[in-house]
Amino acid sequence: MGSLVLDERKIDRLVSSYQDAEQLIYEGSDQHLDMILNLQDKLKKLIKLNVEVNEELEKSFNSFDGEQAKKIVIKLTFGLRIAKQLITALRSLPSSISEGIKSLRKELHLETKQLDEFVQDLIKYKINNPQELKDLLNGIK
Repeated sequence: MGSLVLDERKIDRLVSSYQDAEQLIYEGSDQHLDMILNLQDKLKKLIKLNVEVNEELEKSFNSFDGEQAKKIVIKLTFGLRIAKQLITALRSLPSSISEGIKSLRKELHLETKQLDEFVQDLIKYKINNPQELKDLLNGIK
C-alpha cells in the first residue's frame, strides 16, 4: 500500500475559506434573506472542505514525519484561530439570521473540533520537540 499524501493546498483553501466566511459576517446586509442564503452557501462549502481535510488527515496521519506534522500544525493552528472567531461571530448574529444557520454553525463547530484533535495528536505523536512548536505557535497567536 503506497503512502498517502495530504494535499496542503486544501489546508490553505480551508484557512482562506474561514477568512472569507468571517468577512461575510462583518459586511452585514439589510437584506436578511440574501445574507442567510449567502451565509448558508458559504458555510456548506466550508464544512465540505473541513470534512475533506479531516478525512485526508486521518488517512495520511501515519505517513507524516515530524517536519510535515510541524508545517501542518502551524497552518491549522492559524486556521483554527480564525475558525473559533468565525463561530463566535456566527453565535452573535441577530436571531433573525442565526436561526437560519444554526445547524450549519453546529456542524462547523464539530468539524473544527475534529481538526483541533488532529492538531493535538500531531503534536503529541509526530513532533519531536513539542515545546519548541508550542513556543512558535504562541508567537503566531
